[in-house]
Amino acid sequence: MPPEDDANKPTADPTTDLTPESPEARGEFVATIRANWPGPALVVSVALLVGALMLARNTAKGHDFPGALSNVERLIQNGQARDALDTLNTRIQPYLDDPGVTLDDRGRFFALRGDALYEIQQL
Repeated sequence: MPPEDDANKPTADPTTDLTPESPEARGEFVATIRANWPGPALVVSVALLVGALMLARNTAKGHDFPGALSNVERLIQNGQARDALDTLNTRIQPYLDDPGVTLDDRGRFFALRGDALYEIQQL
């Protein structure tokens, strides 16, 4: 064979080699993924948990002042003025400065507290 013929032969270029991966290399990749799946699963689960907590916190409703004040009013009407006053002072008054409290709620709070004190003094 003349030397010119070897020069005209195409050489194997690794960048243009379009042969598929060998089954051994593909098997090693799959084995690596199977062995290391807890890492990505942990990252995804933590991200989902944080997202759910942020969503729950942002959509949480405020305090139900009209409902709580209605319960206190029922306590006063049922003759449980001490329980009503305790509820007003310990469960409602600490949240009276929240932005969700209307002036009507504040006025009703003080009126019910006055009613509860009056009922207690009548005993």
